[in-house]
Amino acid sequence: MCLADVLGVASKRAQVGADARGRVLELNRGDDALAESDASDGGFDTIVCTFVLCRVDDPLAVARRLRSLLAPRGSLLFLEHVRATGAAGAAQHLASPLWRRTSTGCHLDRNTLHTLREAGFVITDCSRSPGPLVRGRAIARAEVPAGAPAGADR
Repeated sequence: MCLADVLGVASKRAQVGADARGRVLELNRGDDALAESDASDGGFDTIVCTFVLCRVDDPLAVARRLRSLLAPRGSLLFLEHVRATGAAGAAQHLASPLWRRTSTGCHLDRNTLHTLREAGFVITDCSRSPGPLVRGRAIARAEVPAGAPAGADR
């Protein structure tokens, strides 16, 4: 198992879980956690990304790195802050500078789905909460599953 913990908050719990299962946990912390990882390209079937792309300085570079780490047919499961539409999105944009300073660098108003597409992912499953959150599944563009609905990458 490998954990790249950008915020440094999941490490202890992950280590306890790995220890209980007799597994070795490779742990890298901080903004450069992915770059410092010994993980090889194509080495993961699934990557879980929670509140990372809304916090890092270069979300496109991180999304591209995540894609490179996935094996063929691998999945990226994500839960991220995104900019809402309409008045809610405008309010997020106004609140984002203060929110960043008080919430470990989180940008409430990023277009994370666009970033994932630009990095070469197809969004195959996605749902938005009433607030500024989106969760879903993305896979490498060349690996759209047979039978996926038309426009699944939108």
